[in-house]
Amino acid sequence: VIEAGATLSPVAPTLAAVSTAINFANQQQDIALYLSDASLQIANGESADAMEIANEMVSVYPDEPLAYMGRGLILNAIGDYKGAIADYSKAIELDPTYALVYYNRAVIYDREGQLDEAIADYTENLELDPEIFARSRVWLHHADDRRPCPKHGHADPADR
Repeated sequence: VIEAGATLSPVAPTLAAVSTAINFANQQQDIALYLSDASLQIANGESADAMEIANEMVSVYPDEPLAYMGRGLILNAIGDYKGAIADYSKAIELDPTYALVYYNRAVIYDREGQLDEAIADYTENLELDPEIFARSRVWLHHADDRRPCPKHGHADPADR
């Protein structure tokens, strides 16, 4: 029984928070479905169709970092590393605390021989999410070992 003069004001903010959480979950699920569809297209050798799906995903969710990270994954899978780096960078711009995006971008930088950038991103990844320390640490040492020695100019760690 509610007494006269009682208010329900705490309910409205709680319902708004629940509504926001549900909307966010629905967006994340929708993005995951786009990525699943795009991944299936890649598996079937249909890179152009995969990109069409990924581009649509970003156009539907232009302010969602996961959309850019997802399209970055698709671009990486089809070998467009510059495009993947651009999308990972956009995801970081939208959410500078998105640790996994730093890791994904670092892997490409490492592959492309941009070792200073790779090390910077692996380091940021470690600082943002220490729980994934083991995976990033392995890659960080791998990139650091391949960086040319400033004293001698070669990359063989045994020669340092």
